[in-house]
Amino acid sequence: MKILELANQLKAIYDKHGDIEVMFTDPNHNNSTYSIGRATARVAEKGEFPKDWDMPAGFKFVELSN
Repeated sequence: MKILELANQLKAIYDKHGDIEVMFTDPNHNNSTYSIGRATARVAEKGEFPKDWDMPAGFKFVELSN
């Protein structure tokens, strides 16, 4: 998903429900739900992620974290 697509989805939710909390469900940790506290731009470093994640060195992405 690209930033603009996410922004448009969030705008539609905002228009319907107002300024509500944004949460993230982590399926790798028993579907634990966390509040998103920060969004940052990141660039993948060589060997940082497993190859099957398809995130080669130099891959730019937004990282959401709690």
